Amino acid sequence: MAEWLRRWTRNPMGYSRGKKVCLVTNNSTKSPLDYLNKCEKLGVHILNEEEIVSSSTVAAYYLKHKLYVRNKVYVIGGPGIGKELDKIGIQHLGIGADHFEDYHSEERIFDVNLEKDVSAVVVGFDPHISYAKILKASSYLKNKDCLFVATNEDSYFPSTNPLLVLPGAGSVLASVKVASGREPIVIGKPHRPILTYLKEKLGLDPSKTLMTGDTLATDIAFAKRHGLASMLVLSGNTTLEDVKNAPTELSPDFYANSLKTLCELEGEI
Repeated sequence: MAEWLRRWTRNPMGYSRGKKVCLVTNNSTKSPLDYLNKCEKLGVHILNEEEIVSSSTVAAYYLKHKLYVRNKVYVIGGPGIGKELDKIGIQHLGIGADHFEDYHSEERIFDVNLEKDVSAVVVGFDPHISYAKILKASSYLKNKDCLFVATNEDSYFPSTNPLLVLPGAGSVLASVKVASGREPIVIGKPHRPILTYLKEKLGLDPSKTLMTGDTLATDIAFAKRHGLASMLVLSGNTTLEDVKNAPTELSPDFYANSLKTLCELEGEI
């Protein structure tokens, strides 16, 4: 990816012709600045923080500018969400470990402390997910005026170990949905809020945009739903067989072994 980004933005078909590259991720555990630092360590120095869009960024933007949240937000998630809420001045609580010392003590469980003035619950990936967190989130959501927002629904993370399943944000979200009986506003791909952000903040024109990704259910579904061209790369967990068997709504316009293919074709485009 690093080589593709460097060549795309430095040659005549890059920025000099009005082309822009934007990285869009459903992963809410890191902030755009964290991802920018990671890109720079990989040798990619042509992106700025605004061109890296995470579901945590869009969740914070949506809470403030679309849902007009002014009071506290209870977060099941990581520091990436907290950093983005801090950036726009929304108070939050819940990030970090939280568990009952004794799950057999009804007294401790029923005496749980619930904060006042919690106006929204945000759920993302949280390695510290616990009964205490599900209890608190679901209790806040008993208030019908408390908003329910999820960063994304990805059920698992890709794993290089075929014996391991790495539960993702969608797995965390499922527990809160079942316990609360509520359905969330989902921010990340393939849903509309992240598209709205890209259009409003970065001037994205779907009809002139190629969405490139390695996952049919998020990246390609996002493109197909919202009128973007789509290219699937086979460098992730999606196989060529998956592409051939994909239903119309998940079938990419193009596919390639990796982003390196675009580097090899650049003289022909």
